[in-house]
Amino acid sequence: MISLLTDARRRRGKVTATEPRTEEGSALDVQTLPAQISSQMVQLFKLLADETRLQILYFLTQRAELNVGTLCQLLQQSQPAVSHHLALMRTAGFIEMRRDGKHNFYRIQPSRFQEIGHVVYGVLPAEARAWQWNGVAVAPASGASAVASTPIITGTSGA
Repeated sequence: MISLLTDARRRRGKVTATEPRTEEGSALDVQTLPAQISSQMVQLFKLLADETRLQILYFLTQRAELNVGTLCQLLQQSQPAVSHHLALMRTAGFIEMRRDGKHNFYRIQPSRFQEIGHVVYGVLPAEARAWQWNGVAVAPASGASAVASTPIITGTSGA
């Protein structure tokens, strides 16, 4: 088990900490998550932390596309409430909209989820990276250097 020894000391008005070590005393070789990626992941998880939005995504994984009225029935929520969630998800790039007459149809943007998978799992060790979601392989193609420049959330977050 890894023990982080923090032995904080005040020196010249600053708090310093000793280097983290394992119980055996060897230096603990870990990296911190870059601030840009951390901030983007927080926004991503805030957006997905809503049960209604997760339900919408789950419904959309089962159908090529669904219209707002059908989603309202499935969720047992009003049209303005469902439209609000859809707008947030569309702004973030998770879903796309197609208008047909008076109806708006929504579908998942699979490449967006693949991008997110690259970022989320690109910071993990190689053996933990390869996985599939809904039949789509999600594994970083070019390592962590490509990860840092990939924005997770596009647009503004209203989560």
